[in-house]
Amino acid sequence: STQRLFIFGCFTGLRYSDIQYLKYDQIKNGYISYRAKKTKKFDRLKLHQMALRMIEIQKADNLLHSPYVFNQKSHSTVNAQIREIIIIAGIDKRKISVHSSRHTFAVISLNAGMDIYRLSRILQHANIATTEVYLHLQDNKKDEAIDLLPTNWD
Repeated sequence: STQRLFIFGCFTGLRYSDIQYLKYDQIKNGYISYRAKKTKKFDRLKLHQMALRMIEIQKADNLLHSPYVFNQKSHSTVNAQIREIIIIAGIDKRKISVHSSRHTFAVISLNAGMDIYRLSRILQHANIATTEVYLHLQDNKKDEAIDLLPTNWD
């Protein structure tokens, strides 16, 4: 389902093109091994328990015994379905797409304490500057860092 695909993206950071062509045989011992469609680089990614759960549910629903984890829908079809879902959910967000799951992964990862260099590698960004755009969303982390400074100078 589109909801599961989106959640999977939120916990892996994978591009839609890589999620779309993910096969069950690429998943072993909690990892996926794949060649990224965009970069052509081979990668191995540990899967978060939520991503593993989405795969389990998909496998249980796989009545046609497809080798692909998620239904192979066009990018535009998935984006339209995501927009329908957020309207039904009452979320007021004008610009959303399957790519938003990748942004969500980046923000969650930084907020959890992942460093920018590891995040950049997971996202397969060619340039660290591409990943650094997510740092502006972390202003609250700067505030928290200031609050950690001692207040007693005695």
